[in-house]
Amino acid sequence: MPSPFLPNTLPPQISAPMGAMAPRGFTVSKPLRMPTLMLVEDSRYACEVMRLYARALGLRLRRAADLETAASHLRLYRPDIVLVDLGLPDGRGEGLIAQLASSTPRPPLILATSGQGEMRRDALAAGADAFIEKPMPDLASFRALLVDHFPGPLPLLLLPQRPTQPVPDKAALKDDLGLAAKTLSDLAGDHGASPSSRAHLSARTRYVAGLLDGVAGSLGDGALQSAARRQLQGGTGQVQADLSPIRQARGNGYHDEIGENGTETAFRHLRDLVNERLRDVMADRSL
Repeated sequence: MPSPFLPNTLPPQISAPMGAMAPRGFTVSKPLRMPTLMLVEDSRYACEVMRLYARALGLRLRRAADLETAASHLRLYRPDIVLVDLGLPDGRGEGLIAQLASSTPRPPLILATSGQGEMRRDALAAGADAFIEKPMPDLASFRALLVDHFPGPLPLLLLPQRPTQPVPDKAALKDDLGLAAKTLSDLAGDHGASPSSRAHLSARTRYVAGLLDGVAGSLGDGALQSAARRQLQGGTGQVQADLSPIRQARGNGYHDEIGENGTETAFRHLRDLVNERLRDVMADRSL
């Protein structure tokens, strides 16, 4: 099948200052169509980062926020690259990766991403070609990853100047924190008497904790990320030890119930942190 990308030459105004050398991984092309990246990601903040990356690299971007939307898109489009977040609101991304890996035709490049690096093995076992641990790498590293793993030359559009690192819109961060705050509030009011309800609550708690883990990692917010990961580990563990500096800073009366119910305390701690971060973002007048 002939390539949809027709070779061309560098225009003088670009080739002269660059010494006629295209950056590694780039082919100079006159595309009949742009390569398509399909992003299956629920975090608005992560999606905004990828939107800026796609624009800088000359990729068309299609986004699905959940597995159901992804399935609908895949019935209509054949993306060149698929990037799947493993923690989605309606299920796990490994199942979608396995379907893509066994489909005919198979997408040329399937990538998995998660804030939990230990999920790498499961993602690769499901059929992903590579795993990206959140936070997303910088633009140059992401471009290099695409070039290294794409089967054959990847015809990205040549950029005459090195792009600066994109900064995502803070409004996307507000959306993610708002969703997390609402979900945690809803979970706090539903105690789940039946086993099925408890299983649903546990799954929803892990989902929102995974979302916050990725967001906190992108922000470099160690306290929020630690609280999110405690929920991913079941909410117990080192709760009392982890919160002891907070207790000392705020007085011994803070969270007197610590130790009585570590899981519940860890949940409330995460909810308090999310609400605090959301208030800070809402108070930012630059939004």
